[in-house]
Amino acid sequence: VTLAREVVLEICCDSVASAVRAQRGGADRLELCDCLEYGGLTPSAGKIKAVRKAVKIPVFVLIRPRKGDFLYTAEEFEVMLEDIAFAKQLGANGIVSGVLLQNGSVDRCRTAQLLEASYPLDFTFHRAIDASCDPVKSLQTLIEMKIPRVLTSGGSSRAVDSLETLKRMLEVSDDSIILMAGGGIRPDTLGCLISLGLTEFHSSASSTIHSDMQYSSDVSMGSDTSSEHSWRIVDEEMVLNMKTLLTDTKSK
Repeated sequence: VTLAREVVLEICCDSVASAVRAQRGGADRLELCDCLEYGGLTPSAGKIKAVRKAVKIPVFVLIRPRKGDFLYTAEEFEVMLEDIAFAKQLGANGIVSGVLLQNGSVDRCRTAQLLEASYPLDFTFHRAIDASCDPVKSLQTLIEMKIPRVLTSGGSSRAVDSLETLKRMLEVSDDSIILMAGGGIRPDTLGCLISLGLTEFHSSASSTIHSDMQYSSDVSMGSDTSSEHSWRIVDEEMVLNMKTLLTDTKSK
């Protein structure tokens, strides 16, 4: 496999601890968010500042005001623009966001506003493309808009289940946009994605940890019925394994 473009492993983090572990494991870049169980939401100002202080690698900040779809009200969109401004002030290296129209196509107008608000930072259109009515057509729209990068699973929950679509998207991209594969990426699924010719990969690379709390309450703090005493955090060894796979492939 010949990889001309620089190979990048981006790790998705929703805590300072995860960010530190990702860097130690060899991640090239972070996507910082909150609430990975919802697919990621905009992180707090305090978290952005703390992560920026804790790591040296680039930090891209996710701008997504709520869980659910990518059709936003005027008020929600205003929040997104404000959050981009704050992320820039706090030292973000890039912005990750995107908007769809009611018909499932890319919202050109609002995505252009996000891109403009993010300037001069790097910009990634996120997996809203996978929720669009036609990922390949949406990719063509993003190319026309000169979006630098798109994060995609090829329209499935897991990238490994959409190899044909990803292959088609790579053909359409023709080096005019960076295609970053994401969605269920782990060391055992990385190989077949590398073989397509993709050069950027996105993973949460996480495992479950348990609280040090000695007292355990049955009270739930929200609608999520999972344990209040365990959560997921970046697995440093998993990051290292994926980085090693990518480095070995690049050297061949």
